[in-house]
Amino acid sequence: MPPKLRYELYIPTYYNDGSPIEPKKHREIKNKIINEFGAISVHPGSISGTWINPNNSKYYYDNNFKLEVTVEKVDSNEEFFEKFKDFLKEYLQQQQIYIICTEVIQV
Repeated sequence: MPPKLRYELYIPTYYNDGSPIEPKKHREIKNKIINEFGAISVHPGSISGTWINPNNSKYYYDNNFKLEVTVEKVDSNEEFFEKFKDFLKEYLQQQQIYIICTEVIQV
């Protein structure tokens, strides 16, 4: 079996200014991943977090949900997520988007 990577994307529900992100944008994000990889898992429970921007010491209070997808470990998939993170930052007007990538061990 080829090696796999699991990507966990923490998707904010609010813009940095505190206004809610439109549900349409969340659907479009999910659909982009589904169209690229054929599947997605959604963890709809709220994930709260706080972080300090190191450039200006400003506090950000986040409310997120998690998207998860497991893909083959190939350069093209890794490049997709690098570009997708930049897209998400701009599309959702965020200072940062938190993504975790973990190698999947298949037994």
